[in-house]
Amino acid sequence: MAWRGGDPVAVSRAVAALREAGIQHHVQGTSDHLVFELAMPRPKYIIRVFASDLPKVKELLADIQDSPFFGNETSPELSESGNGPTMPARQPWNPAAATAEIWSGGDAALAKLLEDCFLENRIPYRRQGRAPGMLRYFVLPSDEGAAREIIREVLEATPPA
Repeated sequence: MAWRGGDPVAVSRAVAALREAGIQHHVQGTSDHLVFELAMPRPKYIIRVFASDLPKVKELLADIQDSPFFGNETSPELSESGNGPTMPARQPWNPAAATAEIWSGGDAALAKLLEDCFLENRIPYRRQGRAPGMLRYFVLPSDEGAAREIIREVLEATPPA
């Protein structure tokens, strides 16, 4: 085995390099195809060569690597320039500090939708109660305005102001 990977671009580059060098090779698909962090299939391939060609091939393919999984990449433009959108650093979550009550009600479906919206907007929350029954949601006082705006948008079905 000379090379292993799952990035289609990297596999193509490796095969092209071997063909250009005139080295016989065999590409084989494997069953190692799950990306466990995302639970998404991503095919994996093994490139095999004759043992006598292995040292040369290892050197030839040494700098061909898989790209990161989608969502795991970092944009060099954003990380180097410092002008990209950034989220302020958060303090460690302390549920007792969430004292601003922003919503209460008995609609479990609406409560789940609000939870998803808070998570999407990185607003930590504390819930009191259990469905079915009365639910109360609390956030940090610094997040109260943003959380109330989200609730308004959901209840009125309007886009952000």
